[in-house]
Amino acid sequence: MELAQLQYRLPRLIGYGNYLSRQGGGIGTRGPGEQKLEVDRRHILKRINDIKLQLEKISKTRETKRSRRINSGLPIVALVGYTNAGKSTLLNTLIKRSTDYEEHKEVFKKDMLFATLDTSFRKASFNNGREFLLIDTVGFVSQLPTKLIEAFKGTLEEIKYADVILHILDITNKDLKIQMDITLEILKDLDLGDIPIINVLNKADKVALDYIPEYRISNPKIMISAETGYNIDELLDLIKDNLPKKYSKFKLLFPYEKSNLISNLFEENLIISDEYTEDGIMVEAMLNKALEGKFKEYIIRDIYEDDDIEL
Repeated sequence: MELAQLQYRLPRLIGYGNYLSRQGGGIGTRGPGEQKLEVDRRHILKRINDIKLQLEKISKTRETKRSRRINSGLPIVALVGYTNAGKSTLLNTLIKRSTDYEEHKEVFKKDMLFATLDTSFRKASFNNGREFLLIDTVGFVSQLPTKLIEAFKGTLEEIKYADVILHILDITNKDLKIQMDITLEILKDLDLGDIPIINVLNKADKVALDYIPEYRISNPKIMISAETGYNIDELLDLIKDNLPKKYSKFKLLFPYEKSNLISNLFEENLIISDEYTEDGIMVEAMLNKALEGKFKEYIIRDIYEDDDIEL
């Protein structure tokens, strides 16, 4: 935000006539002193450079954390939409269903412009206990200066790595069609490929349950209330149904001395069945590419005939 402000201000600096700063003359100075305009410009350019260096460090840190998230094998669900559509409220509602929920993990929410300015990550759970990651993003607005839009896009890069995008819409807003078009245009500019988008019509508690928008909203879509929890279970099932098929079924044999390796699979609800044999623990499990590589030496065979295993 500060970088966008400085870049906006820089070409709009105005002079102060013959006003001279208090900097005195001497070796290395410009005569009796510099005009304040030049001092301000130099200060802004230095601050812009400092911020860009900080952002480079942040970007590298994000890449490291992103790699860990991807390798974790957890599905990633991104929340996007116009400002005050209810993204942060929905995130808080979803994480409350997690087994390791703690109040301090909730994100800030308030009916104000840019209540969320940075990307937040939280764990949530599907109805069957399978965990996934939620991303809360900055809300979009119309008619922003170009530099500010570019600054926000920098915080939205995580969306590119999502498995499903939830487009949150405030169905009580009279400008919903405009807001929806703005969000979709920004998503288009981010070049998100074929990531599934679910239109989530939020604030159902503010309208009649048989309410139908006057214009067409593409499928898949669902009406919810993030505030009251209306249709949240149905939303979770819809997300799960739209996840890419990243998992395959495998049969593995773990020696008893390696039984600790199975605990993570149980925690993630990836175990379909297990059997104690003379040679070790025989399990059938759903693995993604990362887990397949991790347990490669214990895999007996691939099983592809059951593609409809529910995760």
